[in-house]
Amino acid sequence: MSQWSLGSEGDNIEFTAVNIDDYTIFLQHNNNTSANDTATTKYPNNTTTASVVSIRVDKNADLVQMNGLVFTDPTTIITDKEHTEKRNVPIISKIILRTNSTNTQIKVRWF
Repeated sequence: MSQWSLGSEGDNIEFTAVNIDDYTIFLQHNNNTSANDTATTKYPNNTTTASVVSIRVDKNADLVQMNGLVFTDPTTIITDKEHTEKRNVPIISKIILRTNSTNTQIKVRWF
């Protein structure tokens, strides 16, 4: 997958989603760290908050929820295309991605 347009600012989480499932990714520190990760829930190690988040996948996936709001129609994240969400207030604290294929590489970067 190609470079980030966000440069090297902020934090990132990268993992392989082994199964077709929903994957919860916390972007705001909530006293959990990557030591608390499960197969489908990922936590950051840093206290960086997110007003901009970029997502890359190596197989199509769907952004189905942000900050607890379930989208009426999920946003498709296209293979090897950077998808960016921006907010001023409130910050983006949690996203849920739904994979459509096994062994999907997920990369999330935010600041």
